[in-house]
Amino acid sequence: MIVSGHQISYIPWLPYFDKILKSDIFVVDDVSQFEKGGYSNRNVIKTPEGGQYLTIPVNLAEYKTKRLNQLKIANDLSWRRKHLRAIESAYGKARYFDKYQLNLAQLYEYSTENLSEFCRNFFEFILSEITINTKIVYASELKNTAGKKSDFVLSLCKNLGATSYYAGILGHNYLDIQKFKSCGIEVKFQDYKHKEYKQQFGGFLAGLSILDLMMNHGSESIKFI
Repeated sequence: MIVSGHQISYIPWLPYFDKILKSDIFVVDDVSQFEKGGYSNRNVIKTPEGGQYLTIPVNLAEYKTKRLNQLKIANDLSWRRKHLRAIESAYGKARYFDKYQLNLAQLYEYSTENLSEFCRNFFEFILSEITINTKIVYASELKNTAGKKSDFVLSLCKNLGATSYYAGILGHNYLDIQKFKSCGIEVKFQDYKHKEYKQQFGGFLAGLSILDLMMNHGSESIKFI
């Protein structure tokens, strides 16, 4: 049983989905602390000028005391309209823009003050559109999870009956491999290499939100992850 996971992310990039595809169960971590400068509330699209961040405004006054699934965002239309306009400007001429235009408008109209809920709504739409059937579990819905960092991940793996944990490359910095081995769980590390795909606006740019891939390749996107 291969388990992997990652913190919630706003329209995630391709390595996020690579972990999902290579796992039997993928855990969305919605209970850890928000990381300033991370990707829980932002990601990158491609414009004629290069990469552009789309960032959801969050209440930073409480980020040190609230879990991700408790963190509030600005529940207004201004940033939503700004993000939607940016996507329309960047991808309006992309091959599959018309396929997703209405759905995107509805996703941005979804009213919530909760970061996790907004990201989850977007995430599950993407999984459906690119046909990923890996079992998705949210950490907030699991029992018997405890600890921080390595101990937290280990408790998730034990909870789900993992025999292998597929970790991101940064896992080298905090995972206690010996503890995993003592529990009969093998740890493997992701070494993701971007496959190039046809993009707009010149040469290939890696590290973008999956929206870029979807806009250019539609339902064939999964072949490029």
